[in-house]
Amino acid sequence: MNFNKNLKTFQKFLSSNGVDFALVFSNDEFLKECSDLNSNARYLLSGFTGTAGDMLVSPQEAFLFVDGRYHIQVDEQTDKNLITPIKLKMGERRNEKIAEIIKEKKVKNPKIALASSKISAKSFEILRADLKSVQPKYILADEDEVCKKFEIKNKKNVYKVWQAGIKQVGKSTAQKLKGLKKYESDCLLVFANDEVCYLGNIRSDQNPYSSSLSAFALIGGGIVQLFCDKNNIPKSLLDISKEVVFRDFSEFEKSVKNIKSTIFYDANQTPLLYVKKLERAKKTIKILDKSPIAKMKSQKNKTELAYISECYRKSDIALNQAINFLQEKILNKEKITCGDFMEKLLKLQKAQGVIGLSFTPIFALNERSAIIHCTEYDKNVVIKDGDLILLDFGVYFEGGYATDMTRTFAVGKKYGNELMKKVYTSVLKAFLNTLNYPITKETKFFDLDKKARDIIKRAKMPDFNFNHGTGHGIGLNVHEMPPTLSPSKLAQKKLKANMVFSIEPGMYKEGVGGVRLENSVCTIKTPKGIEIKTLTNLPFDEKLIILDMLTKKEKKWLSDYQAGVVK
Repeated sequence: MNFNKNLKTFQKFLSSNGVDFALVFSNDEFLKECSDLNSNARYLLSGFTGTAGDMLVSPQEAFLFVDGRYHIQVDEQTDKNLITPIKLKMGERRNEKIAEIIKEKKVKNPKIALASSKISAKSFEILRADLKSVQPKYILADEDEVCKKFEIKNKKNVYKVWQAGIKQVGKSTAQKLKGLKKYESDCLLVFANDEVCYLGNIRSDQNPYSSSLSAFALIGGGIVQLFCDKNNIPKSLLDISKEVVFRDFSEFEKSVKNIKSTIFYDANQTPLLYVKKLERAKKTIKILDKSPIAKMKSQKNKTELAYISECYRKSDIALNQAINFLQEKILNKEKITCGDFMEKLLKLQKAQGVIGLSFTPIFALNERSAIIHCTEYDKNVVIKDGDLILLDFGVYFEGGYATDMTRTFAVGKKYGNELMKKVYTSVLKAFLNTLNYPITKETKFFDLDKKARDIIKRAKMPDFNFNHGTGHGIGLNVHEMPPTLSPSKLAQKKLKANMVFSIEPGMYKEGVGGVRLENSVCTIKTPKGIEIKTLTNLPFDEKLIILDMLTKKEKKWLSDYQAGVVK
């Protein structure tokens, strides 16, 4: 695809329509983080494949905003003659940079176009507040003009949809709806695909790196009206329960017309387009700042935790087998390429029952491990004795819960780079102290993130950055909130029992390399209080560890952990 041609064509379109700036988003119309690249407007104009990062486009220029995960990747994938990367640091906000750019261009009352189907009502409200000083006029398009012009028409027309088993999810739809009794006499509009599928216990392979169906729902009176492409729903599912009623997307406005009660919606997850539709229909609507379903599904039940734990056990076995396979090849001086290794890993995962990936695998050799989300690699490169590998990998089994883990390891018997050993051990110290953090009733996820950052800061390696969060929630999506482990306000939430999240500190330096160590974990309630229990049980690479850097307590933690890993 000629991305530069697409961008220039779109800029001519803006100019001919008197538009000063257009905001171009990376998400789809369900606001999913991982959208199909073929319908990702940002990708279609830039060629940048990162899961996050939006653009500001004028008839003359284009700016691409990326966080610390993509600072190196954006330079590799975009044409700097046409696109200016805006590399956001921890704490910096996209909207503030947009305001600065508009002020620098001295455009009075700029006309800013955006697709109302691809921005949440809350995000638009924040955007308006942040850009108030430049006094813009907004042009809200129902459809995404970029996708309309350049989208590749190869989406899945046929896909699987199934019901997750009660032995996987633990609760029926009827039981879950009891947690929403507050809205029983009213109506709740739910747009997040994972929340809809969580309530209906529905799973699908429709979307890449997701187990959720593209659908939204109206909930009220003990019924989930699930709006989707009904033609693809198997007849066996249409009557799965009296609580779930499948409807086609085209039936939404007709269904809304008959609602006389208040319609509640999560402003963070509902596209602006649908809020405008409700307003035009003169419905009584009320904003929710937080999703009651997100809160509900963030605390897994015992059945879910048992099933999720089993998924990690199976995936860990396959991962360990793949790494051992690679090590044997190297020790026997047999040729093996990056492509060979990843092919073997995927084959072993499928043998364990894996049905799909939860994100694009990250695979990086040596200095490319500094690219935090290195999803592009040369499959033909031969792996050599002494190479350093960063592997970030996640899968789905039939129940639809995501897994996520990262290991950095050296190939062969020995590894001689003392600098990277120091980096590895520093990251390991941060990991161990976060995993074993003494939790009290007042402990917040922010505290876990701070612990990891403090330890990495004490390593006194300022040339290496830690420019991402320490962790994120995991559920039907590989990234879900709550919780989040970061320096932001979103992390100011107290730890609760039965939450699943990642712990993944890292250190990176462009041109040198990087290390990230990640386990998925869960919080469990014990007689002593809440404790963190690891779900990932993969070993750490002991030839990369400088034992003299570890305290006596850290050595004990490491020894206990290594004793319990998969063999």
